[in-house]
Amino acid sequence: MLFRSMLQHEAHVDESLLVNPDNPDVYVVKAVCLMHRGLFEEALHYCKQALGFDPTYSGVYVTLGTIYGNLGMFEEQGRAFETGYRLAKDVPSLNWNLGLYYLQAGKFSEGFKLAKWRKVHLHGHMRTLQPEFDPSKKSNGKRLLIWAEQGLGDVVMMLRFVSRMKSVFGFSEVYLEVPDELYTLCTNNVENVDYVYVRRSDGHCPFEFDEHISLMDLPCVLNVTNEEAFNGNEPYITSHPLLRSEEHTSELQSRVDISYAVF
Repeated sequence: MLFRSMLQHEAHVDESLLVNPDNPDVYVVKAVCLMHRGLFEEALHYCKQALGFDPTYSGVYVTLGTIYGNLGMFEEQGRAFETGYRLAKDVPSLNWNLGLYYLQAGKFSEGFKLAKWRKVHLHGHMRTLQPEFDPSKKSNGKRLLIWAEQGLGDVVMMLRFVSRMKSVFGFSEVYLEVPDELYTLCTNNVENVDYVYVRRSDGHCPFEFDEHISLMDLPCVLNVTNEEAFNGNEPYITSHPLLRSEEHTSELQSRVDISYAVF
C-alpha cells in the first residue's frame, strides 16, 4: 500500500515536470522519490538537472549529499553539504546533515558545534525539558541533569565527558540518565556523578534539577578539540568499588577485555 502510494505521488510529480519543466523544485522532489525507491543514480541525474537551472539553489544540496552518501561517494557528499551550508547557513537540515558528515569523517569539533541544529531540524522528536544549560551563565551550586538521546554505543563513548561538568562549571550535583542496559555499567563507575537512573518512557526525572543538557551537547560546551575527542588515552569508566580489591582484579584480568571502535 505504501509503495503504491509512493508511485502515485511520483506520477503526480512527473505531471508537474511536464507543466513546469524549468522549476528546480520539481526536479528535487523527483530525485527524492527515486531516492526512496533506491534508484540513486537516477536521483542524482535529477539533482544535477535542478542545479543546471540554478547552481545557487540551496534546496538541492541536502538531497544531493544524501544521494552521494548512499552511492559511497563521501568526498562528493561532503562538498555538497558544505556548498549548501555556504549558500544558506540558517537552514537546519543543511547544518544537521553537515554536522553528521563531519562527525563521521572524524572532524569532531566542527561536527558537535553543528549538532545543536538537530534541536530545530528534529524538533518534534526532541524532549522539551527546561531550563537548558547555558555555558555563558554561572552554574556554581546548581544541580545538572545529563540525559541520553543516543544509542548504547554512542552513550558509552560520550560518558568520557560527563566527569568534567562539575570541575569546569561548578555544579553541586550531577544526575545521569542512561538506558536500562547501561545502568549497571554506569552506577558508581562514572566519576563526578551523584546519581544514575534509568531512562523512563515518559521522560520523567526522579530528581529535582536546575538545568539539563543532552550527552551529545557536552563536547560542544566543553570546547573539545579533534585531538582530545576520542583519543582513548584517558580512562573514564572505572570498576565498581567492591571489585577493586587485588583479589578480584587479578581474577578478572585474564577474562575481561573491552574494546569498541568509532565509525
